[in-house]
Amino acid sequence: KIAKSGHYQLPPSSSYIFTKTHCGSRCADCPPKRYLETWQSFLKECLSGSRSIPVSDNTQQSSSIVTPQPSIQTKHKKAFTTYHPSLVKKAVHLLRNPFDNLVSRFHHELKEHAKRSDTAQWMKRYPNSIK
Repeated sequence: KIAKSGHYQLPPSSSYIFTKTHCGSRCADCPPKRYLETWQSFLKECLSGSRSIPVSDNTQQSSSIVTPQPSIQTKHKKAFTTYHPSLVKKAVHLLRNPFDNLVSRFHHELKEHAKRSDTAQWMKRYPNSIK
């Protein structure tokens, strides 16, 4: 069971957790030398991720361990980490039509610009239309 609290109950050793990663190489406005990956950088990016950590005003912290008080409404923050390669037992490689990748990258960039509140300027340059 995966809870919003960020606490994960691991499955039995006979099952797996399916995760999603892009393994780096997501730079929309960069020259190729900034987004080409070596096998080492590819592995590092594939093993990197984020998780939700509960935090509250009454949180006891010791180094990187966060323990929320159960009676306090808990908020969450994103924590970035790199996992050990021995945790990976299987991989699924998804291959898509390159045009599907273009559409997906467009929508990802649109969401990123919306977070930065510069969507209007970006949409002038890259309108979401067939014109």
